[in-house]
Amino acid sequence: MKKLPTVLIITLLGAVVLSCTINSEITFPTARSIRLDPADSSVVTLNYNSTICLNNNFFISFKNVASDSRCPIDVMCFWAGDAEIVLKLQNGFNEKFISLHSYLFPQEVVFENYSIRLLSVNPLPKSGVEIKKYQYQIKLMIRNTLGRNIRPVIIMEPSDSWLLKKDALEVNNISFTNNLLYFETKYSGGCNEHTIELFARKENTQSSPPQIVLTLSHDARGDNCKAIISRKVVFDLMPLQKYFAITCNYGGKIKIVIVGPDGKTINGQPIDFDLQSL
Repeated sequence: MKKLPTVLIITLLGAVVLSCTINSEITFPTARSIRLDPADSSVVTLNYNSTICLNNNFFISFKNVASDSRCPIDVMCFWAGDAEIVLKLQNGFNEKFISLHSYLFPQEVVFENYSIRLLSVNPLPKSGVEIKKYQYQIKLMIRNTLGRNIRPVIIMEPSDSWLLKKDALEVNNISFTNNLLYFETKYSGGCNEHTIELFARKENTQSSPPQIVLTLSHDARGDNCKAIISRKVVFDLMPLQKYFAITCNYGGKIKIVIVGPDGKTINGQPIDFDLQSL
């Protein structure tokens, strides 16, 4: 049997290694995977140098901490400081490296029909303590922007109440149509895009009928302009059906209390709502 020339063997091995490398870059076989339907959103946590896969084809990797000037939690500072993290976004061969900031801008980017917003960078710094890169962990809010005019209510842990933004928001009317909850709102601004979210806190649902509090969050993004903006926002209540089905195997009538960003109840008496209508 003839032996292959050494140069040819090396070339073939190199081709195999290159092929595996390219393939692993595309498929990320060890990446955590989640499904996000149009208009759905999810809060995810990424450790340093880890990857999450969305809908089997879109990958977000936490690649670097470019800078971290955040004020140590045991020191009084004139400003909060800022952490800049680097993400790699990839859909097939289309990839992009982007930077997001904890305090400065941008804090959010839209790429390939996904909105990605940096919510937090951990651990918090302490004076005299160096944070190794492998210790960093970030929390992202990811939204599938297809059908973005309808946002899902976000089920949150009680410990995540810091996600609620409390900029002033006037609610003039609330209405229901099947699984959709409509708010007619007003706020001052006009210079930045405002984000209005609706959160449902995981709570004890043992009352009869179960009651849940929905809290509006309004992030003005530092907008100090004074134009009066009228805006209708729509939320999909389907996540409530899944939540009650999973936590207490329940699918009947519930009472909904709606609270504004200021912590005050908007709708007066709790609203009766039938999960079977979803």
